[in-house]
Amino acid sequence: MKNITKIIAIFLISIMTMSVMSITVFADAIFVNKLDDDTLEWLNENADAFSPTAIFPVIEIPENATDEETQKIIQSALSELDSTYETNNLSEGVTQNTAIFRSGNTTSCELYISWTGTEYVTAFAFDNFKVQSTSLLSPEIYANIGGSYIPCHDPGTSGYAKVLDINIPINISRVRAVVTNPSCCTLDGWLYGAAINSTITIN
Repeated sequence: MKNITKIIAIFLISIMTMSVMSITVFADAIFVNKLDDDTLEWLNENADAFSPTAIFPVIEIPENATDEETQKIIQSALSELDSTYETNNLSEGVTQNTAIFRSGNTTSCELYISWTGTEYVTAFAFDNFKVQSTSLLSPEIYANIGGSYIPCHDPGTSGYAKVLDINIPINISRVRAVVTNPSCCTLDGWLYGAAINSTITIN
């Protein structure tokens, strides 16, 4: 029986693209404040407001696999997760979720992320994170964050982090979160995931 090594969905191989490289070198950090106990309690009470944005599997790769074989296995696994997410049961890995909360009857909103899984997460990263209208033809962009990572002040297998304040018109109740090349840092290394472009109800 061949030894199987747990490989976190890693693109750190010789044919790795520069876009992935930009994530791992921490181009720009989003400096977020540590959440106080009252905010964490409030977020726990509103956990149902979060929608999945990305999923990061732990993928098993044969120990003697070539770089080309490794990439194919990873891409196949991520593609399958992306297309079957609703029915997929992620046994090992991390699911990252997004929620937006509005301050009363104003345009002021707060964007939060949460995560759950089997891996101890210390940060999230992405090439691009957009919050936009649900229009498919010409969506209006409310937030466009490029090449950044979000440190987790309370790292662990689950938690919350505030990303930023954004302005969204009062008459808009639903938006779409679009993430490009999402990744998360764990104690065992980086997980690279499949983006799930979710529609989010503003709470």
